[in-house]
Amino acid sequence: MIVRESGKNLQMMSTADLQGKTILVTGAAKRVGAVIARGCTVPGAYLTLHYHASEREAHALQSELNLQRANSVMLVKADLLETAGLAEIVKTCVERFGSLDALVNNAWRHSTRRRSARSAVRTGTSSSARI
Repeated sequence: MIVRESGKNLQMMSTADLQGKTILVTGAAKRVGAVIARGCTVPGAYLTLHYHASEREAHALQSELNLQRANSVMLVKADLLETAGLAEIVKTCVERFGSLDALVNNAWRHSTRRRSARSAVRTGTSSSARI
């Protein structure tokens, strides 16, 4: 089941509601995004799976899902923080499948700078690292 907003009410959607729709799932290559993508794989639905760095996982998931229905899944690689390229993602999806009907915004990005600072403090390599 999928929840959608209709006016001020939330409505439950069944997978049958996805038939004939094109869905873009961001951060789809692994973990929750991959589970969401698999859940959106219904007869008649088309998927555009976004990934940033997880290329190997994205291609594996695309192959897996295209075995269920050939040519129903495409990949787009993009850094979503580069907002100038967002329109190109939509354009690519529409050119391939004819529409974009739903967006599942699952992508996130952790701060490697913050993690690096913590690591430096733990290992004692920097006395000026701020957390």
